[in-house]
Amino acid sequence: MKIDVISDLHLTKIDDSIEVEPQGDLIVIAGDVSSSADVVINFLNSLSGKYRAVIYTFGNIELWHDNNPYEKLKWIKENTNDNVFILDFLKGIKISNLIITGGIYISPENLTNHDRENIVNTDEFIKNLSNLSRTSIHKQIKELNPKIIVTHYPPVSISNLKKLSNTNEIKFSKIWVFGHYHQFKSFIGTHPIVKDILYVSNASNKIMTLEI
Repeated sequence: MKIDVISDLHLTKIDDSIEVEPQGDLIVIAGDVSSSADVVINFLNSLSGKYRAVIYTFGNIELWHDNNPYEKLKWIKENTNDNVFILDFLKGIKISNLIITGGIYISPENLTNHDRENIVNTDEFIKNLSNLSRTSIHKQIKELNPKIIVTHYPPVSISNLKKLSNTNEIKFSKIWVFGHYHQFKSFIGTHPIVKDILYVSNASNKIMTLEI
């Protein structure tokens, strides 16, 4: 199966033009589509007619510009097409025998209606939120044994990642797709300790395609 990967589009208007010519069966979007829920909904629905499934997680810009990010997540879920899957670590999804999980570490119990002031202090907010959710992330991975994990933030220090020229260089059991770091375009790499995971990032408006 082939998957397309993209992130960090930072769209501002519904009519912002991003030409996506599908190469894969699925597309994975690792956050930062837009701070506007309507723009996110329009973009995801436009892709849903081109792919078997659209996999998406919130990024930080989706959180920054809203008083209630959890309600925003819920609103986007309610207004996207049936083959659009918004990840939030509450459950995994299964597509063609591929188990996929991920999200931006938010759930009702660790994000309240009054988090705007915390979100403005981004570093502290993300640190606290990541600490709260780290256990649940790895619990999900242990229980579900997913093939694909999607988060906006990288799960390991990017300074330790080693870039590969192609996926044939290692044997991997999982793919971890992340965004946020704009210099990571069409990136595949490994970590010296976690050797069975292929780390993938493509902060670009042009898709990257992987065969898995």
